[in-house]
Amino acid sequence: MLLAWLVVLGFTGWVGLSTMVAALSLVPVMLLIDAPRDALFFAIAVAVFLVFTHRSNIRKMRAGEEYRFEKARVIRWFR
Repeated sequence: MLLAWLVVLGFTGWVGLSTMVAALSLVPVMLLIDAPRDALFFAIAVAVFLVFTHRSNIRKMRAGEEYRFEKARVIRWFR
């Protein structure tokens, strides 16, 4: 999850998007490690909850109004 968070933050600069992708990345990991059903359902619930709570961030990203953490963006390092 941390790796997913860092990669998305590095390329987009959006902390909210990084958080949502990190939460969503837990679901395939649970499937890969053949986690118990309860753990898989918990991962799905956490991912859905985080996406739900970031609705306003999603709207702002789509409108181009969301704050970007520019210093964290990898693309900025190569300018």
